[in-house]
Amino acid sequence: MPLTTYTANILLNLALGATSWPGGKPPTLYFALFTSSPTVSGGGTEVSAGGYARVAVTADGTNFTAIATEGDPLVNALEIAFPQATAVWGTVSHLGIFDAASGGNLLMFQALSATKAVAINDTPSFAASGLSWDSSGGLGKYLQKEFLNYLFTGASFTAIATHYLALGTGGSESGLTGEQTGGSYTRKSITNNTTNWPAATSSKKSNGAVQTFAGSQAAAGSWSHAALYDASTSGNMLALIPLNLPVATTGAADTPSVAIGDLSITLN
Repeated sequence: MPLTTYTANILLNLALGATSWPGGKPPTLYFALFTSSPTVSGGGTEVSAGGYARVAVTADGTNFTAIATEGDPLVNALEIAFPQATAVWGTVSHLGIFDAASGGNLLMFQALSATKAVAINDTPSFAASGLSWDSSGGLGKYLQKEFLNYLFTGASFTAIATHYLALGTGGSESGLTGEQTGGSYTRKSITNNTTNWPAATSSKKSNGAVQTFAGSQAAAGSWSHAALYDASTSGNMLALIPLNLPVATTGAADTPSVAIGDLSITLN
């Protein structure tokens, strides 16, 4: 289910910059039906015919099943049922989630697996476990789980005070591979604030300060990817970041650094 730019920017700012949800995270999610697709900027054609109303669902562990195992999707625990149509609603093709019963901000949306022509007396619904949500865009599985549980189940989200920047040769959402180990290599600590992580734009967050590793990293090896962790060793990977640079090799007297804007994370 794609996030809108509005939601993606907020989540990135929560995790990287340690700011809060403007006005507080919505405690209730409002499900809506569309006859034409929204985009990450909003829009789309929401149903407005007789009997239609958005469905209010409290964001808690009763209505949604929290992710327990990293990598699993989050699902609705109970049926989500719309009111009975008292007029033809048209052919419904997309589902959206808002933060208000009317108007408000579109948080996310998705295409239905099959379109549905809603006639008079129809009651569109989604069975328990009929909807699922996951994430992508370079986030580690740990942060994906934290974001989704926060959005849907009422779980708290506490920003990590210090990030640790690691260098390696590749990886996936499960973790960095080929992390440097030679010489005096250690991960670079980054204070989680808005100086190091300015406000997200267009669903993307980039570093606002050069990140230079401490001292000589003495023949630490080659690297083409960076990753953010929540610990100086081991820990949970928050994001994997291809640096879009030629593979660099750190020699005996080199001090690796990452320029402003080179740590770029896009949230989908």
